[in-house]
Amino acid sequence: MTLKVGGAPHALPSTSAEVMSTLASRFTSGTVVFMRALQDIEAAILRLPESDRLRLMATLLGSLPPPPDAHTPDEMVAEARRRDAELESGLAQPLSEEQFWAGVRHPRG
Repeated sequence: MTLKVGGAPHALPSTSAEVMSTLASRFTSGTVVFMRALQDIEAAILRLPESDRLRLMATLLGSLPPPPDAHTPDEMVAEARRRDAELESGLAQPLSEEQFWAGVRHPRG
């Protein structure tokens, strides 16, 4: 397909790869090139076996700083003990595995 711009015909790219190539050749900032490289990396990662993806995920997560509101190990143990006491006393009801995963997949609010 062609488009006339200023009277001159210009061929339009027909595939997403051609679109990305065209855009990359038009921008000097490198943003489009970077995004394409990131998409290529993501596609390659998704083709890896699950065990390799898990190892890569652990490496990437380990490279990130903890969130600003992260708890110390002592705080996490205290919270786990508090929650265990709530379960033992009947104040809180445990979730089934199915309920847990439903909440992970579709969190409320």
